[in-house]
Amino acid sequence: MKPYLKSVYLNVGWQGEVNVVPETLYVDINEGLRKRILALAHIRKQVDAESISILVPDAIWSEFDVTLPEQASEKLKRGNVKESLIQHAIKTCTTQLIIYDEGFSFTAIEDDADSEGTFSTTEIPFVELLNNNPLRSTLKYDLLYQLRNMAKYVNQAWTEKGSIDWQEAEDLINLTKSNVQETLSYFPRIALMLEHALYEEDWDIELVGQWPNDIGTDITAYLQTVPHL
Repeated sequence: MKPYLKSVYLNVGWQGEVNVVPETLYVDINEGLRKRILALAHIRKQVDAESISILVPDAIWSEFDVTLPEQASEKLKRGNVKESLIQHAIKTCTTQLIIYDEGFSFTAIEDDADSEGTFSTTEIPFVELLNNNPLRSTLKYDLLYQLRNMAKYVNQAWTEKGSIDWQEAEDLINLTKSNVQETLSYFPRIALMLEHALYEEDWDIELVGQWPNDIGTDITAYLQTVPHL
């Protein structure tokens, strides 16, 4: 059995004044780092801290953009993207891995007296550490955040009006189907919701009224789950 190793290639956002703006973060998460992340995630919950951070010495912040199809796709296929990232790396960054309630992210400060900015990635949910597939995008999680936000908006709107908007309910079902179909086993309330919506011609008004809460509850529980290895 091969040792655990998960390669992460994520686009970078930045704030403030920086001398060089990277396009990509590259880091390998090995078994030791994976266990450390999950252990600290459990500790963060126990002490109810907003976040916990640790230094990551081997992260690479690079000007090479792995999202450019012509530049990066062939290199990814040939397995030599790491070489390109290293060639274009910003070598003076101190990297922190920051653990939050629903996942972790990487943040760096350029080690230059003239720079006052930071680089950061999007948040990666802890469940992603259950597989060793390369992570090149957090889009599937971004879609979950979008669905949860829509459910929150709909719930508030229905509460203020004192009634259900059936078009919004239908839109919520359609967005839910497109976002969670492949991972439905993780969302028991949503699974029951979709079963009712797809197989019942007349939707139960009491059940429909609970759908926004059910979506929010399931997605939050999924994102905040810290696995035990």
